[in-house]
Amino acid sequence: MSRLTKQLLDSKVIGQDEKLLFEARQIRFRNLIHPMSLIITDKQIIIYAPQWTGHDIKSYGFRADRRLLDITVDSGVRRSSIIIRGMTDTIKFSDIRRNLASQALRAIRQAAE
Repeated sequence: MSRLTKQLLDSKVIGQDEKLLFEARQIRFRNLIHPMSLIITDKQIIIYAPQWTGHDIKSYGFRADRRLLDITVDSGVRRSSIIIRGMTDTIKFSDIRRNLASQALRAIRQAAE
């Protein structure tokens, strides 16, 4: 369990009964100072974006009103990205290691079952 996951547990973003399925951090290519993190639990998808004056947390639950419609994995030579389209919004998480986007897809499928 990473320091970020412990911080999210302490701030009650992740519940004590949630199981961590996947965690990834952006490659420091585009976001040199503040790379974002993608965390997938059995109940939600969390995008953690640190900023100069704090952080921004976006949480997308696996409830019926946020049903996932399409998940696209785009793999390049060194980097990959995952695009998740739901009924209400779209999540794009890019610049992660090449094999991590497909691992995130497997974690989302496991959580959505």
